[in-house]
Amino acid sequence: MLRYFTVEQAALLLPEIQRLLVRARLAQWKLGREEGAISELDESLTAIQEHGAHVKDLDAGLVDFPTRYLGHDALLCYRLGDAGISHWHSVDDGDRGRRRIDKRFLENHSGTAIQ
Repeated sequence: MLRYFTVEQAALLLPEIQRLLVRARLAQWKLGREEGAISELDESLTAIQEHGAHVKDLDAGLVDFPTRYLGHDALLCYRLGDAGISHWHSVDDGDRGRRRIDKRFLENHSGTAIQ
């Protein structure tokens, strides 16, 4: 089942996602250099996905969190180094369509309850 995040829910999960993202990037760098790098990379990416987030570009450190905006699927987006969850884009636009989260977005987006 697809989980949808509010900005607040994604922000609360962000420290763990950042930790896993850094671990995955380090494992990617270790590929071909160290034993177990593939396993470490796979474990990190799987853990991110199990939290409901999606790595879109490991090299750039791009992670998306599904959300709903005005009744449509959208994505909260985070780039490694960003101060927090501050942008979103439509499913069709991708990273090129990143827009700053504003009051209208905050008032009209929704997530799903955490069980």
